[in-house]
Amino acid sequence: MSTTVATIFRVIAITMQGFSPVTVTERVKWIGNSPLELSRQFPPSEVWGADALAHREIEDGYFIYDYRFEALQPDGTWTEIDDPRERITPVTSLEREIDAENRRLFPGDYM
Repeated sequence: MSTTVATIFRVIAITMQGFSPVTVTERVKWIGNSPLELSRQFPPSEVWGADALAHREIEDGYFIYDYRFEALQPDGTWTEIDDPRERITPVTSLEREIDAENRRLFPGDYM
């Protein structure tokens, strides 16, 4: 008799504020056992500014928002893993709008 143990995944939102000293806060943004569900809820995107779990900096780095992906190990510890999300949907209308705005604002990046 074989037993299948589902892996539990979580996404940690990391917020850094300030320059010196830097205040760092972490909180669980998502937890579940399905990378597919994570991909549906927070779809990855190649369009700059469209991925809700992408690294962001505001005010020249005074505010930094980052995310860490983790998997629960059998011994009860969390281990950092690569982003388990996969693209499962076509490009969304929001991504097309963000891409159009990026191309309008930064035309040299798209030559």
